[in-house]
Parts: sequence; C-alpha cells; structure tokens
Amino acid sequence: MKRHFAILLLLALLIACTGGTNPESIASEAPTQQCTPTPTAVPSATAVPTPSATPTVEPTEEPTPTPEPQPFTFVVIPDTQNYVYGYSEALSAIVDYAIEKKDELNIYAVLHSGDIVENNAFDREWELMRDIFAPLRGKVPFYCVAGNHDLGTGISDRNTVIHGYEPYKKYSLCDIKSEEQVYENGECWYQLYEREGFLLVGFGYKYGLEDDLKRLAWVNEVLERYADYPAVILTHAFLYNNGEPSATSGLYLLKHVIDGHPNVRLLLCGHHKGVQRWEKTYPDGRVFRALMYNLQNEQNVAGYCQLLTFDPVSRTLEVTSYSPYLDDYNFYDKESIETFTIENAF
Repeated sequence: MKRHFAILLLLALLIACTGGTNPESIASEAPTQQCTPTPTAVPSATAVPTPSATPTVEPTEEPTPTPEPQPFTFVVIPDTQNYVYGYSEALSAIVDYAIEKKDELNIYAVLHSGDIVENNAFDREWELMRDIFAPLRGKVPFYCVAGNHDLGTGISDRNTVIHGYEPYKKYSLCDIKSEEQVYENGECWYQLYEREGFLLVGFGYKYGLEDDLKRLAWVNEVLERYADYPAVILTHAFLYNNGEPSATSGLYLLKHVIDGHPNVRLLLCGHHKGVQRWEKTYPDGRVFRALMYNLQNEQNVAGYCQLLTFDPVSRTLEVTSYSPYLDDYNFYDKESIETFTIENAF
C-alpha cells in the first residue's frame, strides 16, 4: 500500500515538471528527466535616445566699415552767352566730356555761374542752350544761377532789367527741383552732400532791392540751418578783373552773407573777364576764398572749363583749367594761374 502511494506521488511530481506530458512518455523517460525551471523573461532595455548634434555656431561677421568718401569733381562753366553766336560745338564738347568722365573723375555736377545767354528775350538763345545741356539730364546734374544777361535784354543796355527771372524760370535748366531746396523756382537753391560734409549754395544775380533782400534772407537761413557744413557759394558776380571784390555784388555779399557765416569757405563766380583769386582771413582763423573764372572774350578761346576736385578727407581743393574741344590744359602760359591746390579749402 505504501509502495503504491509512493509511485503515485512520483508520477504527480513528474507531471508537474513536464507541464502535463503524456504519462506514457513520462514513464519511459522518467529515469533521465530533470526538472529545469522556466527562465524568467528579461525585459528589454529602454532605448536611450541618441543626443542631437550640437549646432555649429557661425562666427559673427564684423560689420562692413563705411568707406571713406572719395574725391569728387565739379565741372564749372562760366558766361556762355557768346557761344550763341559761334563755337556751340565747343560747349557741347564740355557736356560730352562730363558724361564720358563721370565715373573716372567722380563728377558730381556741372555748374554754370551765370550769363547763360546774351539776350534773355530771345527764345532761340535759350532753346540753343537747353539743347546743348540736354544730354546731361539723368546722367550728370546741371546746376546754374542767373547772370545779368539772363535777366536783362539788349546789346547796348545789357544791365537793364526788363524781363527779370521769367525767361530763366521758363526754361528751368537747373536740375534742382525740390521745393524745399529752391527759392522762387530756382532764383536760389542749395544741395547738401551729407556724407562728404559739404554744402553747395546757388545765389542768383540781383533783380530789385526788395527781391534781393528776400533772396538774402532765404540764403542766410539755409546757411544757418546747415552751419556745421562747410559751404561753397556759386554766384555770378563777386570779383573785378583786378582780383578785388566789386563795390556792388562783392562787398554786398561779404557784408550781408559771408561775414556772418563762418561755414562759408569758398565762392565761385564769373562775370568779369579773366582768372582771379582772392582771400580774406577772419579773426577766428577762418579763411574765405573767391575764385573768378571767365575766358570767353580771350582770343582763340574755345570750350575751356574749370575742373574743381574736392578731397573730403584732406579738405584740399585741386583746380585746373581744361578745354575738351582743344584737349588743352591752361589757356595762359603761366600755368599756376589756372592750376593750383588749396589746402584746408572747405
């Protein structure tokens, strides 16, 4: 009885170990079978995210420095009234030269110091000058002021004011059109070259006392507003042909404009014949200079203009005289009359 119980107990243990295997199979294999515990499943390892690549830090670019302003040139044309009778091709040569050399010489503008025509009442003279200067439009700015011939009429009485500024305004040759920059449609005007630290002011010839006082007031206000900028005045008449300020326009402008504004450093004019320089030193050390240039009545003169090259860094002014028509520098034999350098010019 005990033996039968032991056999049953052994069978139960074998079944438990084999997970319910057929008893016949178990009985035949009983002598060699071992109970191997079922291995516990190992949980899979938690995936560790791959760290993202550290972004590359681009080096900060140094700001591009503002380039220093380069030397710039004005082409100055004086008193062209005699060109209406001949040599108009010589005047056209100056225009072509300014366009051709704009980039090479860094030409900022062509300036005209007045007496554009001989008789202001003759439309044909204005039309001729309009056509000659027309190629400059959109290429090189053309800035001009009125001279006495542009305001009067008649050959025998050239200084008589008959038409005043009306013909000058009618043909509107000056490129400055901004209302804020002009007085009475161009009688006076200004152009500010902010980067170069330079102010250019055009002052037209006088018309009548009341009108001239208004022009003076407008110009003085502009010079006061831009007092921190060295100023150059373009006008028609200032020096006699002996090199001294005239008793009318010269001394008048000195008293009412130039003396009262320390920023006025240079004046350009024509009117009287020849090439002259004049300067005045003020108690504060300021030096004011006037340059007169007008070769129109010299014999065999054709197409001479004045080239003024300003250097904003050194504040020097290089001056020379050149005829593109003749391809000739310096009309006079004494070169220094027309070609020279002014230090601390503006």
